[in-house]
Amino acid sequence: MNTTLLLCVVFGMGFIVSLFMYRALFINPRNSRPVPENQVPGQWKADVEKLRAAADNRLSRDDATPEAIAEETGIGLRSVKKLFSRYLGGSVRLYMVRSRLEIAKERLRSSNATEDTIAQSCGFRNSVELRKLFRKYYRIAPAKYRLEQQVG
Repeated sequence: MNTTLLLCVVFGMGFIVSLFMYRALFINPRNSRPVPENQVPGQWKADVEKLRAAADNRLSRDDATPEAIAEETGIGLRSVKKLFSRYLGGSVRLYMVRSRLEIAKERLRSSNATEDTIAQSCGFRNSVELRKLFRKYYRIAPAKYRLEQQVG
């Protein structure tokens, strides 16, 4: 009886430990960063540059999918996903969000355009999506960021 209870506890603890290890290995989108260009292995540099250019061309469009980028670059879909994950800091969607947010951040700093105008020009559906993602990644509202940049 005690052995059965002990096995259940050990199995349960093993499951909990495995769960914590899985969570520790999970990449937080805010923490995963692209590999610097000078650290991309030589055999992948050309493909990574093609992918970056194709994705950057689609920043203001809705068709920024792995499939569309694979078709445009002539690189297989599986390789597109692998290269984005390994060298560009995550999925295609995550790369697009980060790039759009960087552009929005610059426009908030340098122009007096409304959030809605900036959101549309950066490829977001609307200003609500821009505000939600801006808060998630930068932990500050776009309007507050703009105020701090103008004062500072």
